[in-house]
Amino acid sequence: MPANIHVTKRIKYETIFKCKEYFSVRKMCKVLGVRESGMYPERVEKINPKTNSKEIDNTEGIIFHSDRGSQYRSKGYKNMLDENKIISSMIKSGCPYDNSCVEGFFAILKKECIYRKSYATIEEIASSWCVWIYRTIL
Repeated sequence: MPANIHVTKRIKYETIFKCKEYFSVRKMCKVLGVRESGMYPERVEKINPKTNSKEIDNTEGIIFHSDRGSQYRSKGYKNMLDENKIISSMIKSGCPYDNSCVEGFFAILKKECIYRKSYATIEEIASSWCVWIYRTIL
């Protein structure tokens, strides 16, 4: 493990969100077993929300809200969501307010837990994010 990990988009979300306790947005975060770097159309075969997690037995009914990026509109990505009975929800074209509450949540998370800090281990990232979300010590 490197001596100093700086959080970037390429960190595996399934590792970050493996905490002893799950936060109130657990339903939303179940689908984050997907690696962001694997969500591009040419790599769609790597998308699997069940990756490395025993917690995700049933993804039916989970709503995955995203922007209108090409990776989320690709046929392979839509097929993966359908196979896992995950409901796709996208912002309407020209209506940026559809996703404002989730965008706000992640904007604050990034400002307070990502851009200002560096982490030595993945476990530190998971702990820091869970503490921030719960606003308490685990």
